[in-house]
Amino acid sequence: MRDKNMPDLVIKLTDEEIMRITRISLDDDKEEALIFIKDTLEKKIKDLTRPHCVPVFEVTYNPRQKDKFSR
Repeated sequence: MRDKNMPDLVIKLTDEEIMRITRISLDDDKEEALIFIKDTLEKKIKDLTRPHCVPVFEVTYNPRQKDKFSR
C-alpha cells in the first residue's frame, strides 16, 4: 500500500539507461534488472526524496567529524 506522505516522483533517465531497460526487458534478465534497480533507480530515488531545505552543516555532518576537529 502506498504511503500518502510519499510524494509522486518523476525520474529522469538517460538514453543509456533507457536502452539498458529495453535490453533487460527483451532478454527477460531478472538479475540485470535487480542490479539496475540497486545501482541506478535506488540512487535516483534517494536523491529525489532526501530533504532539500536543511542547513549545510546538517547535510555534511557525519558521526566521526566531531572527533576530527576536537583536540
